[in-house]
Amino acid sequence: MRDLERAAELEHGKPDSVEPDGQPNAAGILLETLQSNNHYHLGLALFLQGEFARAEPAWRRCLELSTNDDNRCSATWWLCNTLRRLGREADAREAAAAIRDRMQIVDYDSYHALCLAHRDGADIDALAARGRKAGPGASDFATFLFGAGHFALLAGDRDRARTLFEECVRGPSWHAFGSIAAEAELARLR
Repeated sequence: MRDLERAAELEHGKPDSVEPDGQPNAAGILLETLQSNNHYHLGLALFLQGEFARAEPAWRRCLELSTNDDNRCSATWWLCNTLRRLGREADAREAAAAIRDRMQIVDYDSYHALCLAHRDGADIDALAARGRKAGPGASDFATFLFGAGHFALLAGDRDRARTLFEECVRGPSWHAFGSIAAEAELARLR
């Protein structure tokens, strides 16, 4: 985490650039930038460690640096989760309100749907069903299952959250951020 924090210090005030991350999408468009990715991963590392107050500025900076709707949705999803974990429901609603029904989403349909669930109210069963429909090998499986579990956790249903997180980590997408986040939440629930 220190490396990510140091990178954030070093990049401050410098021009951003597209990160050739090698992640293909249907449109063949590179979506990530070096600076937004740095803040995204810093925010995620802090969130996973339960350091929600420290994660918030990273998510806000990531959102500032987002140049497309895909990145706006991914940063907003984690920012809303962070704010809700801090008990700041009104701030989370305000952040989610920026997400529109129709956006130019190239790759992150799952983050867009999860942001809309923050904005409009989550149907946990429907979110879990979308993950299952994607299939266990898809990163959307982990994203939606973690999302459904996190909404259950936020609603105070720890048993349902645990069940969804366990289903998520049983999938083969161990490298997906949803799966990693589910592992962190399971550790906190123990």
